[in-house]
Amino acid sequence: MRAFACRAWVQRLALAAVASVSFAAAAAAAVIHYETTFGPADMADFDPFGTPIQVQLPKFDTSTYDVSKLIGINVSLSTQGTAAIDVFNNKTTTRTSTSQSVVINVDMAGPLGLTISNALTASNTTAVAVPGGSSVTILGLPIMDSTTASVAPADWAAYEGSGLLYLTLLVTNDGGTYSGTGGSGGLSYGGGAILGGTVAISYELVPEPVGVGLFGMALVGTALARRRTRRG
Repeated sequence: MRAFACRAWVQRLALAAVASVSFAAAAAAAVIHYETTFGPADMADFDPFGTPIQVQLPKFDTSTYDVSKLIGINVSLSTQGTAAIDVFNNKTTTRTSTSQSVVINVDMAGPLGLTISNALTASNTTAVAVPGGSSVTILGLPIMDSTTASVAPADWAAYEGSGLLYLTLLVTNDGGTYSGTGGSGGLSYGGGAILGGTVAISYELVPEPVGVGLFGMALVGTALARRRTRRG
């Protein structure tokens, strides 16, 4: 039984960055958060040199936010990968495979040394393939992973200003190891890996004390209550 690649194309997809601003109640610290998704990419499993994927994220806009308040920049990478094994019938009659399995080691390298490595697997006990070179595809369970790194303060200048950051991810895989039994020699096995994920960047701003603000609101509320009491 021979193993060969059946997927030879890569779909690159990067959606527009989604922005959010959150505040921590205890210290009123603002976090400006952007994220963008990539994939899912059906990778060429015979390409060990890697598949580059470029994503874009907004910089810390110094025309909108006070750069002196910036205290941290974090970049995170998360992935979801699934292995797939295909059973091909090269004969003129229906053949049944009694077992199939694949293991594909996939590595993703991102900015700041971010790296995610996963062994994606798929397996099945029985697959019936009709004749004529058609195939049956078995998908494995998705594997999710994530990692985060902080940008050194000396490098913040590259993340500040207007415009976009252009970040490149590199996906590599070992081609996969395929196996199967049954079919009386009329079956062959191939497959690939499907990978997608999210790249995010968070800009942390210096916390602002909430005690003074809450105390001021309390004083205003007390004054209004007194005025209403006197008028009553």
